[in-house]
Amino acid sequence: MIVESIVLSILVGWIRKGKLKHLGLIEIKGIYLFFVGGIFQVLLFTMANQEGSGIGRLFYDHFYILHLFTYIIIMVPIFLNLKWRGLNLMGLGSILNFIPIAANQGKMPVALPAPYAPNFDLGHVLLESGTRFKMLSDVIFIGPPYPMPKIMSIGDFLIMAGVFWLIQSAMMLEKTNHSKSNKITGNESI
Repeated sequence: MIVESIVLSILVGWIRKGKLKHLGLIEIKGIYLFFVGGIFQVLLFTMANQEGSGIGRLFYDHFYILHLFTYIIIMVPIFLNLKWRGLNLMGLGSILNFIPIAANQGKMPVALPAPYAPNFDLGHVLLESGTRFKMLSDVIFIGPPYPMPKIMSIGDFLIMAGVFWLIQSAMMLEKTNHSKSNKITGNESI
């Protein structure tokens, strides 16, 4: 999801004569928290294990709280940088994803179209009649001819749009009004 948005934004930036090197000029407070939250989420999903003991069992037993905690960690830099229009979209998308996850025991409900069989990780669950916040769940199927079929949420699309906007803002730095220090302040438009 994010990879496609990054690649598309870079391609569009090059077409618009933007510069990839300007991505290094972005100043985002607490940017390391994106990585901390993301790495913790990957560890949580890969290590949580119902069998056995140790950290895997601890992750499994407290998956709900820990999964929500990873979202909170990831959202902190978004709220520290509200001046960024792209991050605002990413924040809104994250909140819209957080709602169904929080309301459904820490798992994102997925509307799985036939003929696909459920093969979910611990963070996803099949959407059922009792699912809460169905509309905000993964209900938008992107299938063939798209080469990497997936099911997305409204929040996912907003996150992708935010990533696209942020990269475009950075790549087009020379074509926007910016500070004397050549640092992006977040108020640039694409």
